[in-house]
Amino acid sequence: MKTRFWLRRGLALVRIGFGLGLVASASLGMQTGLAASSPGYSLANVGPYGGEPSIVSDSLGQLYDTTPSGGTLTYTSTDRGKTWRPVTTADPNSGDDCLATDQSNAVYLCNLAGSEGVAPLQADVWKSVDHGSTWTHGAGALPQCGTSCSPFGVDRDWVAASILAGGTASTAEVVLMYHDFYGPSQIWVNISHDGGATFGPPQEVLASPSVTPGAVAGTLVAQGYTFCNTVPVGVQIVKPGLPHAGRIFVAWIAADLAQNATGCNVSMLQSFHTLWISYSDDNGLTWTAQQAFDAIRRLHH
Repeated sequence: MKTRFWLRRGLALVRIGFGLGLVASASLGMQTGLAASSPGYSLANVGPYGGEPSIVSDSLGQLYDTTPSGGTLTYTSTDRGKTWRPVTTADPNSGDDCLATDQSNAVYLCNLAGSEGVAPLQADVWKSVDHGSTWTHGAGALPQCGTSCSPFGVDRDWVAASILAGGTASTAEVVLMYHDFYGPSQIWVNISHDGGATFGPPQEVLASPSVTPGAVAGTLVAQGYTFCNTVPVGVQIVKPGLPHAGRIFVAWIAADLAQNATGCNVSMLQSFHTLWISYSDDNGLTWTAQQAFDAIRRLHH
């Protein structure tokens, strides 16, 4: 199959996966008054893929697209998605992958079930400082279990990176986030403070609530909904110069206690109607969890 992008002037806005990877890129252009011109699109073939692509842009507008079919197949575009070329494949095996960049325009690639370790269902983080020509692996606690070294396995991994205030590219904070596969579907992170060269052990984001008003209570409520069924949504680090700079956010959707009784984790038959976030202001030492949205409660109001 081919990954395809719908194109026009501007950056990629939407990614759709229905057998083909489609990204809409639009530049609306304002007319007189409040009306906008209709966007136009063209189609570009990126390359072979099998599903679940991930896309990211660096600060210069260089795009990167990756897919887990056939390894960590990754492509890059320097003309806003009009043309694409493959970069070096970091790992020949992959089950899930994702992309992130930092302020130095280094590229970070997360990968599930790769070939770097021998333990099953682990996650790895790879870093490139030359636009994907070469990649270095982020070491975990043990070389046999990749970057994550999770005793409960890994699924649905995400990655984020940021150079914190006063730091350099070699001291960038990198966060690998996922939920466990063999355990109770909890949310975990591995954190690097040396630009992705090494990562700490898995940390469960609901196990160390911050000692602030409401944090412990919010964590207990989140645990009640989260236990058994979660789907990770993503991870971000607030960039320097913005409010709450350095804050790490993780987000996931979950079911509820009544639905969890119908099956845990693998069945995925539940309605994941609640959205949760947990954030840390101390580089991942402690976390504050709270509910962001409940679709069922909103429907009833």
